[in-house]
Amino acid sequence: MKNLTKNPKLTVSFGFIALITLIAFAMTACEDPTGSTDPCDSGHDFQFTLTTAPTCIDEGFDLYTCSRTPSVTEQRNIVAKLGHEKTGEPFAVVDPTCTVDRTKTYRCIRFDAFDHTFPEEKVEDALGHDFTGGTVCVRPDVCGYNYALGDTGPGDGVIFYIAPDGFTVEGYTGTTGSFAQYTAYYLEAAPSNSGNNVEWGANGTLISGVSTFTSTSDELSNAIGNGRKDTLSIVAHLATIDETGKAAQIASAATFGGQNDWFLPSSGELNLLYVERNLPGIGITSGFFWSSSQRDDNTAWGQLFANGVWSYGSKGSSSAGPVRAVRAF
Repeated sequence: MKNLTKNPKLTVSFGFIALITLIAFAMTACEDPTGSTDPCDSGHDFQFTLTTAPTCIDEGFDLYTCSRTPSVTEQRNIVAKLGHEKTGEPFAVVDPTCTVDRTKTYRCIRFDAFDHTFPEEKVEDALGHDFTGGTVCVRPDVCGYNYALGDTGPGDGVIFYIAPDGFTVEGYTGTTGSFAQYTAYYLEAAPSNSGNNVEWGANGTLISGVSTFTSTSDELSNAIGNGRKDTLSIVAHLATIDETGKAAQIASAATFGGQNDWFLPSSGELNLLYVERNLPGIGITSGFFWSSSQRDDNTAWGQLFANGVWSYGSKGSSSAGPVRAVRAF
């Protein structure tokens, strides 16, 4: 029968190994078995790393990193952010105009890494237009609103529409040139008509991107600011089907007064021209004029200047009169 008495040497050896393992684990682990939430008591061995000074917009602090787990850091000795401090004089001043407020911009005197400037502060409202003398603003030094109805415009044409608050001219991007949306205050008619018996073009096609409506009761029929975009859309399409000499092409090719932004007016813009048809320099008393607005695949809108009646005609018809180009600025 074998002796089953435990070997005391073996027992001591196993106990010693277990003790060493526990000590090693305690030395390498940061978790605190007691459940303490204090990083200093949790087993982390934090060592000072660097100091970050406060700036105008960020707090300052001392950074500590755990020597056992470098990804574990702690911010201590937090210092409040400094905030901005203005200089005595503004960095920039924008003087007021009829439509622009007077503003001042200040720079922070701390000149930290961000070189902060304060947002513009409005210190005075815009002046507003002064039409004491009529339809021309009497503040020419601060206002570009310098034309009255019937005046000769920059394109040697006639100012036939004025919008004191401006109107939006829709932008265009395409093969015939691009321009961003902008605000215009005037419509100017070319100093003379162009062409005669002109077709609208693209008969049988509803051109994408062109203002389209089937009834003059549609609000789009009176829209302004879409003629220039529509004209370039028409011109781009006509180029793909090798048609030339059409209404939109003639209008966009005009260069009166050295200006190259003439276009075929939209239905709403053409009607404004009809309203002021008797202004000196316009003098249109009769004839059918195309607009850049289409009705469907085969017809487009125009207006009779003898009586103002809206009508639509075949895009392929050459019975229409000449073209009167306009521009918006």
